[in-house]
Amino acid sequence: MSIITNIYSLFTHSLLNEIDAARKSPWDKQINVFKSLIESGKETIFGKEHKFDKISSISDFQKEVP
Repeated sequence: MSIITNIYSLFTHSLLNEIDAARKSPWDKQINVFKSLIESGKETIFGKEHKFDKISSISDFQKEVP
């Protein structure tokens, strides 16, 4: 196998593992994405206006964001 094939194989194997994990537990994946979006949005104008620094759950988000 060439080095390109080896690199591609490692990349696709890792990607397939991530996809498989998301397929097995979609709720966990969605919660992680939600938390990441809230964290990255804290310093935006929208995040400050809607108190992203106080949001720790989906119900908090629903209360703060129209």
